[in-house]
Amino acid sequence: MKTKPSFTVNKLSLAIISVISAATLLTATPVYSQEPEPTRDPGEVIPIEPIEVISVTGRLRSSASEATEERREQIAVADIMGSEQISRTGDGDAAAALRRVTGLTLKDGKFIYVRGLGERYSSTSLNGATVPSPDPTRNVVPLDMFPASIIESLSVQKSASANSPAAFGGGHVDIRTKSIPSDFFFKASVGGRYNTNDSDDSYTYKGGGKDWTGQDDGTRSMPGTINDTINQYGGISPIDIVSGSNGTVNYQTAQTINRELALGLYRDMTIQNQSTDPAVRGDIAIGDRWDITDDIIFGALSAVSYKKQAENYTKREVELDGDSSQVQIENQKDIVGTDSVVQVSGMLNMGLEIGYNHKIETFTTYLQDTSDDVSLGIEETIDTLGEPNALQVYGVDYEERSLISNQIKGHHFIEFLNDAEVNWKFSDARSERYAPNELSYTYNVLLDDNNELLSRNLNTQDAPKYVYSRLQDDSQNYGWDLMYPVNFDSAVLKLTTGYEYFERTRESYATRLGLDVNLSPSNVNGSILAGDFDEIFSDSNIINDTLDLELKDASTDTEDYIAAEKNDAVFVSMDIDFDDVWRVYAGVRYEDFSPCNITD
Repeated sequence: MKTKPSFTVNKLSLAIISVISAATLLTATPVYSQEPEPTRDPGEVIPIEPIEVISVTGRLRSSASEATEERREQIAVADIMGSEQISRTGDGDAAAALRRVTGLTLKDGKFIYVRGLGERYSSTSLNGATVPSPDPTRNVVPLDMFPASIIESLSVQKSASANSPAAFGGGHVDIRTKSIPSDFFFKASVGGRYNTNDSDDSYTYKGGGKDWTGQDDGTRSMPGTINDTINQYGGISPIDIVSGSNGTVNYQTAQTINRELALGLYRDMTIQNQSTDPAVRGDIAIGDRWDITDDIIFGALSAVSYKKQAENYTKREVELDGDSSQVQIENQKDIVGTDSVVQVSGMLNMGLEIGYNHKIETFTTYLQDTSDDVSLGIEETIDTLGEPNALQVYGVDYEERSLISNQIKGHHFIEFLNDAEVNWKFSDARSERYAPNELSYTYNVLLDDNNELLSRNLNTQDAPKYVYSRLQDDSQNYGWDLMYPVNFDSAVLKLTTGYEYFERTRESYATRLGLDVNLSPSNVNGSILAGDFDEIFSDSNIINDTLDLELKDASTDTEDYIAAEKNDAVFVSMDIDFDDVWRVYAGVRYEDFSPCNITD
């Protein structure tokens, strides 16, 4: 069945037309005066007064009405949000917009829970194609990476159908980016935010949260000397260096080499307060369509979005223990922090329409999301709750996430096959996560009755930890489906069959380094441990071996992995509509999942 342009009547226009019509009737009503009408000669031409023209105009169906119509025609239980709905709410990304859908909750500001089920029970697609995730521990894409400015609509399917992935379980989210525009347009917007009360209320470190590009300048990355030492000696510990040198390096020299490796770490990481920087954001979008012939239309659309902002937050993490009759707090941590975010996105979409029967579209999407999260927490265990001693935990989590996706898809009506519909797609995408410097360190502290700090010393039992990690996820996804309609007197039967293929390769690497300090507060130099992080691990303290320091490699084999998957799927379904009164749907889907061969 062919799709045709639809129009809706503007109620406001009807009201205006009624008023104009009434005014016209009043104007056209003859008005009699006391003066007699002028006499006219026989055959004299009577001039015709101009008649006011009343025009009725319609408007193209908006994205809101399109979303409503799509939802009405859906076979499965689904919610559709159009770009107009998203813009009215003012949500900045897909995750924030979806939390307004009934039955959905937002977790960690980026993951959607459908009916209380975790993100592992949902799946995400971009323009109908599966995209890889930049999260090393999850299989779904963080939805906060998609700015609202590039979204045409959001579809949330809550019940199964034969054409949806078998693994979705709780729900499937499809993000549709904007396609061929109806006419030329150019949009630009700039916004900002500033609060005069944001004075010394955010947390940062030297060099943190400042770069407007969202790209690390190289200061945070792991020193190349560490990998060189591992390749040369088989490890970085003094024992590894001695054994790997075949006796050419003694233990004391190996200790010196080990400490010199620690000098290469970025240690200017003392957390401090500063005033929150003003937030800025901007969007530019331009698009047009060209009538090449009467039946061929070409359209293109491009958009760029940028956002930089810092968000302060507070939260409490509690671990409980015990059964239902007696529950006690095992661990409690009160955390304050600041998450500085830089988001950059770009999109270039093109489309070609050939009459009413054929449409081919391409989508190129680039997303970059950088988060510099700095936090400070007071942690108490079951043994220290209510006591003056506690743990002061500092954390810096810097990560860069990116996604680039190239897609092409087509939609065709085959007239000689009773207007059968054919859809096909191909997608090639890559996501990356780069975390060059995640740091955590802890102090033992004493607090007064008002929780003010009395004293502190670096906790040497829990050595400061640096984590360097990188993830790359590549995927390919293609498929097709064919729908053949059969018309009866009182019903329409739609038979659909299709095939989908998905392949993914993921590589993840992580290195964990610890600054193991044997100095204790009771030592003659123990007062050093009361200083700030950059003061404790200063160049002089490391070179002079004041801390009795050893740089340790705490990496595990389980953190580095190369994984791959391949999934073939076929499905068949039928949809019977009895004069829009009754509707019967049934379908079968078969998926064959298997690991891929991985070669070095």
